[in-house]
Amino acid sequence: MSTATGQSLFKQPRAVFAVAFACVVSFMGIGLVDPILPALSSKLDATPSQVSLLFTSSSPAGSPAASAPSPH
Repeated sequence: MSTATGQSLFKQPRAVFAVAFACVVSFMGIGLVDPILPALSSKLDATPSQVSLLFTSSSPAGSPAASAPSPH
């Protein structure tokens, strides 16, 4: 693979690959948490709003680097 300028797509700084890996892990975490929420809500006798809060809180907790301020 090459871009329009002829450079290889794989010759990127390490930070690009680190961000791509973090995105993959984050989406895998969402894919694992989302399907089990109905089972959790029935076992815990949780209301729909409590389940929504659980799902919302699992996203930032799984990827603290996503909410960290930029050093620049």
